[in-house]
Amino acid sequence: LPDRITHLAYSEHLHRFEEGLPERTERMRRIGTRLDDFDVVALQEMWIAADRDTIVVAAKSKGLCHTHFFRSTLIGSGLMILSRYPIEAAEFCPFLLNGKPQRIQHGDYQAGKGVAFARLRLPASGLCRSTAVDVYTTHTIAQYNTPDEYAGHRILQSLEVVQFIRRTSTAPLVIVTGDFNCGRRSMEYQILMHQLPLRDAVAENYPDIDEPITHVFSAKTLDYVLYMQRQAEGDPRWRVDDAFVCMSHETLEEEAAAMEAEGESTTVVYSDHKGVLGVFARDDPGSGLAVSSPVVWA
Repeated sequence: LPDRITHLAYSEHLHRFEEGLPERTERMRRIGTRLDDFDVVALQEMWIAADRDTIVVAAKSKGLCHTHFFRSTLIGSGLMILSRYPIEAAEFCPFLLNGKPQRIQHGDYQAGKGVAFARLRLPASGLCRSTAVDVYTTHTIAQYNTPDEYAGHRILQSLEVVQFIRRTSTAPLVIVTGDFNCGRRSMEYQILMHQLPLRDAVAENYPDIDEPITHVFSAKTLDYVLYMQRQAEGDPRWRVDDAFVCMSHETLEEEAAAMEAEGESTTVVYSDHKGVLGVFARDDPGSGLAVSSPVVWA
């Protein structure tokens, strides 16, 4: 339905082999089977061309015919957006401070990380006119050691995300997703939430769950679906219809039930990260009727 957006934010693990994870090409195949659950998918760590090709073919077979990979430096940013709706514009902003060139084992400097933007065009539906949705995704630098030598990098990257969104966003609904490599109590998260300001879809939907686990091995919250809206006269009103951690079971129904039970169980492993799903519904400004819009998985 053009008035309901199901959005998925998801970080796909790069390494070909790692204890506890299936072989990479098998994981890509499994992810492809789930894509019909979503309207918009924001992926991170998609550096390998063969993986992107596998996902694009699967996405098109599921109706997500519009794709954009954001290229950067040697191997690309790893950021990719899949959408059921046309992509009107796309832009990528590389981070100014992003790791150290001598830390080849970390790979952040070589990857050229940054923040990516795509403007989607939703068709008219009922009394709701055609409208744009601005989608952003990012993958900030990780904490590799204690003490964290990259804490300052990540704080600056959060500020760059804020500045980029301020400069480019114009749509009534702005969705910001990705692997932020930080928890809800961190300065990086607080910058995002208060400088724009953004709202956390999962936190609003499950206020009693303090830190829902999105990283399988560290049991931390690193991935988010955040959003904000601006409403000029005649613009639709948006609300969060649903939001929860996903890509840890066979179906969305099983994942929603696990979230309701405040469980952290994982029965299917697609990556070292779980996904985060947000469902956004568009209300008709003229009649007060609710209509549904795309789901995003980050």
